[in-house]
Amino acid sequence: MSTKTSSPVKAGKPGQGQMPGHRVLTYSFGDVANNFSFMMTSMFLMVYMTDIVGLSAGVAGAIYGITKIWAGCADLIAGNTVDRTNSRWGRLRPYLLFGPAPLAIVFVALFSTPANMSMTATIAWIFIFDALYQLAYSFINIPYGSLASSMTQDPVDRSKLSGSRAIASALASVALAWVVSPQFQDTEADGIRLKFTITCIILAVILYLICFANSREVVPRAAGSISFKQTFTMLKQNRPLQILLLVALLFLTANFVFNAVALCTTSVRSRVTQPTSSSCSWPRPAVPSCSPPSPRLSRVDTANAPVICWPPYSP
Repeated sequence: MSTKTSSPVKAGKPGQGQMPGHRVLTYSFGDVANNFSFMMTSMFLMVYMTDIVGLSAGVAGAIYGITKIWAGCADLIAGNTVDRTNSRWGRLRPYLLFGPAPLAIVFVALFSTPANMSMTATIAWIFIFDALYQLAYSFINIPYGSLASSMTQDPVDRSKLSGSRAIASALASVALAWVVSPQFQDTEADGIRLKFTITCIILAVILYLICFANSREVVPRAAGSISFKQTFTMLKQNRPLQILLLVALLFLTANFVFNAVALCTTSVRSRVTQPTSSSCSWPRPAVPSCSPPSPRLSRVDTANAPVICWPPYSP
């Protein structure tokens, strides 16, 4: 990257809230993009690994857990690298410009496991691309999270940026739950990978680029840098930060578990209400010989009796 830096834009008077409304709005687009990429993996990756790829729940959970631990290390790597960056676009904004493309590529590859691979190769594929995804995401999320403090020193403007980001994040979560999520209920549909690709590229990459184009770094960068050793030393001595990190870990863990349970419940209900589905995983009962069908077989489709899945028939 070039070592030239743009001259800071003159900021408004402290406490006056001089930042244009469109800049506040477009800054929030970055968190919408974060949610559409990050939350989609936390909501759908486990289902993809178990229902589509065919991994056992134990192996899928191990991959998921290990890569989440790696994500914490990736944040440190990204933060240290970003702190050393100096370009004509500033210190943070370049990652919103150049980061989305690698993130999209890795994201699509993660959900595009080649067919006819051995189980070992399949596990390695998902593990490697999930780890790369966590790294690529860190190189966008860490700079984006620090961008607000570089855009203004005005407390009113910073409050607006923080508030718009929180609102946008909540709206994105609602959109995932009520708009995007139903599109992935049929996890065996042929177009699921295309849906992931389109959602990632359109709803994440473009939003990141809009955020980059409308944001400006106007706060001068502080002199000096912090090494990894200094970071860990500070962490050991900062009790409130340790508590905050623990709470964040517990919150994210509970959130991931809640999403996984909710999606699995939806999948089970879908199978129960669609007894003719070829994805039925429990033994099929014998075709009942009663005529007319017993009242207990209220879900029996007489034209497709051999594929009865629920409820089990008993005389």
